[in-house]
Amino acid sequence: MNIRRKTSAMGFGLIEIVVAVSIISITLYALIATTHAAFKIVSKNSARIQAEFLAEEAIEAVRSLRDTSWSENISTRTSEFLYYPKFSTVTNVWTLESLSPGLIDNMFTQIVILSDVYRDANADITAPATPGASLDDGTKLVKARVTWNDELLEISTYITNVFDN
Repeated sequence: MNIRRKTSAMGFGLIEIVVAVSIISITLYALIATTHAAFKIVSKNSARIQAEFLAEEAIEAVRSLRDTSWSENISTRTSEFLYYPKFSTVTNVWTLESLSPGLIDNMFTQIVILSDVYRDANADITAPATPGASLDDGTKLVKARVTWNDELLEISTYITNVFDN
């Protein structure tokens, strides 16, 4: 006697389709989320790289002004004051403005701060409050700041009156 059981495969195909669609949906969501995160990282890094270039440009603008005339462009500037580098396309000359010329690329603000430098008895750079510290009129600390989207990048260097001008 052969007794065959009939098994129904009708609902089994529907379950496979639901599981397959779920797996594909989860995979696509993970890919989209990863792509979105990657684009955010690339965008943030791109802005930071541009800010680094702008900060370096500000330092180079101050060097250009130093090379032109230390006595007119650097030594007369107020220490710890915010200056905005501005390039004139008419005269091809950098200037340091006291008023902001506005955002660069609708995103960045470029600032230069010149600070006095003090030296100790060994001619080493020291803090102004150090006993025996004296002002070095031929050296300035240059800080270039770039701000964007609540971010801040600052680089600094020393410049000297190498041309005695």
